Amino acid sequence: MLSELERIIYTEILKIPIGQVTSYYSVYDRLLNLLFIPSVVALIFFYSATEPLKNHKGIRFLVIVSGMAFAIDLGLYGFFVTLSQIWYLILILVSGFLFIFGMFISPDTKIKLPNPSDRVYRSIKAIDTKLEGLYGEKSSIENRINVATASLASATNPATISSLRTRISDLTRKMSDIDNQIRDLVNQRARLVKRMRT
Repeated sequence: MLSELERIIYTEILKIPIGQVTSYYSVYDRLLNLLFIPSVVALIFFYSATEPLKNHKGIRFLVIVSGMAFAIDLGLYGFFVTLSQIWYLILILVSGFLFIFGMFISPDTKIKLPNPSDRVYRSIKAIDTKLEGLYGEKSSIENRINVATASLASATNPATISSLRTRISDLTRKMSDIDNQIRDLVNQRARLVKRMRT
């Protein structure tokens, strides 16, 4: 059961969509998955982004804190909630794979890596960078759709309802375009990988 204090913190202050909040059933789950882990991911993100200010610790700290506040004010904290789930899952999977992979391959085994100067390899890396950006943009749009949908459910003003419906429609169309771009890039990548293996 979501308390009034939690509702204010998660939905009004952090602006996390109510559907995302209610998907966790206990106070502990909500604290861990909606507050602690996303905050760690957001701080790592802002810490990495402020690397040019590493010699100015005070200014760097100020930029990190103001960046967090700005992200929360814009309603982007929900994006960090989604990102934290994906990020930790990938981290666990990659760590597990490397551990198992390391058990079967001795340190002396030579692994032939692709030549970084190879044109096909560079094209694959460029596609990977584009895909990463598109996945992030898609996640952000999904969060904005969830926020608009939650607002629409409680809206009573006809002008507000019409505006929210238009926004949801535009965002849905934008997400469809991103899905098409992702599908095209994935197909291109598969063809390039096939060429590199032959």
